[in-house]
Amino acid sequence: GRFATADGKAHFAVVGTRRYRLSRTTWRGIHFNFQKRGKDYIGLFLGGYFLTVITLFLYGPWFDAKNCKFLISNSRIGNRNFDYDGNGKDLFGSYLVAILLFIPTLYISLFWFFVKRKRYVWNHTTFGEARFNCTITTWDMFKLYFVNALIVVFTLGFGAPWAKVRTLNYLSANLTLDGKADIEAVVQDAQSDSATGEELSTFLDLDFDLG
Repeated sequence: GRFATADGKAHFAVVGTRRYRLSRTTWRGIHFNFQKRGKDYIGLFLGGYFLTVITLFLYGPWFDAKNCKFLISNSRIGNRNFDYDGNGKDLFGSYLVAILLFIPTLYISLFWFFVKRKRYVWNHTTFGEARFNCTITTWDMFKLYFVNALIVVFTLGFGAPWAKVRTLNYLSANLTLDGKADIEAVVQDAQSDSATGEELSTFLDLDFDLG
C-alpha cells in the first residue's frame, strides 16, 4: 500500500496490478492469487483519500495501514492467506518527523521514513503462526540505491535490470519468515483464477516498481 494518490483509476490499478502479479507467481507449482477486484477497493480508497486531504495528510499513516491490510490479507498462496497487523499510530510520529524535516534534510528524512515503513510493513506481515522479519537499514538502502543510480546512468539505462536484481538480492538476504508456517499444509486452491482483461489492462497502464 501507498499513501493517497489523486489518480482516479488508482483503486483499479492497485488491485488489478496485484492480481496480475500474483497470478503470474508460483511456489513449488502452487499459484499465488488475490481474492478481491478493483470495485472492492473503491470505498476504502475514496474514504481514506477524503480523510487524508481534510486532515492535511495527518491521516496518511492510517490510510496506508488500511491499504496494507486490504492488499496483504487478501493475498494468498494456494489455500492459505497472508495477514497484516500493522497500525497507523505506530508510524505516525516518524511520519511527522519525516514531513517536518524533509526540507532541512534535503529529503533525506523522507528516504529514512520510506525504509522504516518498508521494514515495518514486512515485520507486521504474517503467514499462519509465522511472521516475516525484515532487517534492511537506511544506510544500506542508501548505498544500494546510490550505486544502482550510477549503474543506470553510466550504462545509459541498459544496466537497469542489474540494478533491479541487486535490489531484490539485498531485500531477499534481509528477509526471513520466523515461526511455524506449516508450509506442507499449503495446497493449490481450486478456486484460484488467472488475471483477466481488467487486471492485464491496468497492469500495462501502470508504471510500478517491482522492487
